[in-house]
Amino acid sequence: MRTDAVMAVYKYRKMRRFLFIVILLLQSLCMVAQDNVIDRVEWVVGDKCILRSDIEEAIRFWQGNGRKFEGDPYCVVGEDLAVQQLFLHQAALDSIVVDETEIMRKVEAQMSFVMSKIGSKEKMEEYFDKNSAEIREMYREQLYNMEMMERMKQKIVGDVKV
Repeated sequence: MRTDAVMAVYKYRKMRRFLFIVILLLQSLCMVAQDNVIDRVEWVVGDKCILRSDIEEAIRFWQGNGRKFEGDPYCVVGEDLAVQQLFLHQAALDSIVVDETEIMRKVEAQMSFVMSKIGSKEKMEEYFDKNSAEIREMYREQLYNMEMMERMKQKIVGDVKV
């Protein structure tokens, strides 16, 4: 009878150790998972969120075009993106139209410029960590937005008389 009690205590302790180790492993996995942030909202303009990855992509875009930043690039570019979103939102409300063929011509010129600065198509793809079709689409979207903002600015300033 004493051996049964000893065996029960032994099994109980073994089970407690096993559960303790499982709980420690689960806690460590939770801690590791908390450190892995995929993305982060940096700015909110209207119903549009500007993510950290958007800012990083814009920084790479501008650095690829030779732009230098005064101060922290994350602050400068974040502000620029917020202002851009304000103009784009107003342009959408005012039904501003942009010629897509003109945008594609600018995209091809921009791709050629960046490839000449970086050295080759492969180096450009490596720099942006995207294939050329994705880079082309990135430039198309950015140049389209820039044209929309420029037209919106012209519309606003065009009504001002000095």
